[in-house]
Amino acid sequence: MSEQQSNTTVSAVSVIDLANELLERGCINPGYLNSLGDDFQNLYLAWKADQTIQEARLPEYLLTRLWGVASEQGRSDLGLDIGAKVNDQARGVLANWMFQCNTLSEVFSVFSQNIHLLNASEAWTKTELPDLIKLSVHFNSQHYPTIAIDRSMSAIMSWSSALTGQSIKPSFVTFTRPEPDKTDRYEEIFGPDITFGQDENALVFPRSLFELPVQHSNPYLKKLLKHQAEALSQSLSLTGSFTDKYSEKKYSEKVRTFLKQDLQSFCQIDAMCAVLHVSRSTLYRKLKMEETSFSDLVKEARLAKIQDMINQHKTPEVLSELLGFSDVGSYYRFKRIYCK
Repeated sequence: MSEQQSNTTVSAVSVIDLANELLERGCINPGYLNSLGDDFQNLYLAWKADQTIQEARLPEYLLTRLWGVASEQGRSDLGLDIGAKVNDQARGVLANWMFQCNTLSEVFSVFSQNIHLLNASEAWTKTELPDLIKLSVHFNSQHYPTIAIDRSMSAIMSWSSALTGQSIKPSFVTFTRPEPDKTDRYEEIFGPDITFGQDENALVFPRSLFELPVQHSNPYLKKLLKHQAEALSQSLSLTGSFTDKYSEKKYSEKVRTFLKQDLQSFCQIDAMCAVLHVSRSTLYRKLKMEETSFSDLVKEARLAKIQDMINQHKTPEVLSELLGFSDVGSYYRFKRIYCK
């Protein structure tokens, strides 16, 4: 596992869904799930109990590890079969947003521009040809086997059909992989015009198909999910979860950033741990290593905010709320001790 991959996370739903598929297909046994760590186990149990985990993240190496196990099965159609299954319980933030779009064209724009919410290593591009549109996919990591590409291309087909309520077939398809011994499943999913050993993995569709409307789309829900996705994207970039660009940022800096953004919410330790995707003990330990503490950072943020609001003539009750105090008495005690 490379250092960069160890610093990268993917949607927890994508890891859990793949693990569950491999379990149901007999590719792994229940005991194997224990080897994926406590964070996986806790989220898996929450997912099985229908709890909301759409914004949760897990390390990318768990996903590539599972794909490695799947690849060892020697079944060339395994990725296709996993991708062909539409599991509503496996919808993360991005998938839910896609279901509220107006047309397939909008769906793909949302999907390709925000795929880091699912997996930043997966990249899709759209090329417009005369009367045709080509969708190409690749992984920016050598850790993904061929069947992971198969799964992604098959999933585009199955989700497009689920979104529109119509059977979707491409005009033709190309794969970089060598031609497998059996191609029946490929032809069943993509149609007969398939070539292997090509320069790219691509699905080519009639342009008119992209104007198909999405069933049951809801403008209000689309707006809400768009905001939710944007907030998650901002959180990921601040915590360094989908790229190592911010991986060296100190935890104290991350905490300060969120406190400045929303002191009222993030002065609560549980809210801060949730947005940083760490446990209380981990956050305490990280901050201690940086010679500070969560309470010190909250105090610092409150003092700065009080200073900012000196001339705003707000009532003590409003100030207490904005500073995240549970009652106005706590605000008065804080001010008496620290604002002399």
